Amino acid sequence: DGQVTCPLHEWCFSHDGACVSSAGEPLPEAISLRVWPTEVVDGTVLAFNGRDGEVPAAGPPEFATGGDRKDRVEPRDGHPEDVVVDLLLAAGAVDGVADGDRWSTTTCDGATVVVHGPGTVEHRPVDGTVSVVYVTPVDGFVVLVRSSGLLPLPSDGAGDLSGFRDWYRRFDRSSAPRPRPVRPGRRRRAEGP
Repeated sequence: DGQVTCPLHEWCFSHDGACVSSAGEPLPEAISLRVWPTEVVDGTVLAFNGRDGEVPAAGPPEFATGGDRKDRVEPRDGHPEDVVVDLLLAAGAVDGVADGDRWSTTTCDGATVVVHGPGTVEHRPVDGTVSVVYVTPVDGFVVLVRSSGLLPLPSDGAGDLSGFRDWYRRFDRSSAPRPRPVRPGRRRRAEGP
């Protein structure tokens, strides 16, 4: 009927991403929800939650091509940024180049890895196959990793990709380091008159 309903929360969204009901009841007039454009790609509903919800200049990559592909969905503990960094390190990424909404690198075995926005990783080995991974936050502690490709995804890698992390944080301000707020007057009260 042109709507998507969350099976867990029972919130219903129209085809343009607007929330049209919650738990089977109409939305109260006072409610105000931020709406992002959505698109269905290979059975996955993608919400464009970039800096201001703008749609990227290029669409997401096709899910996977070539070989005997296997579709997988698995939960992983951690923040989406950390999960993507682990995937990049396990693929052999050492450093990369940021170009707008994309970050890319070539691994030591010649594969090209492109991260599209904060949660889509495209891996292109030299044999011409393509694997794509979508990392979707579930809550603050778990993400779902949906992948399609030839091999199961590695669990982790060693190292850190500070350049990637800096690029990633333009999409997710919650993971950016923040200075602690200054609370004026506390020291003076403790020191007394």
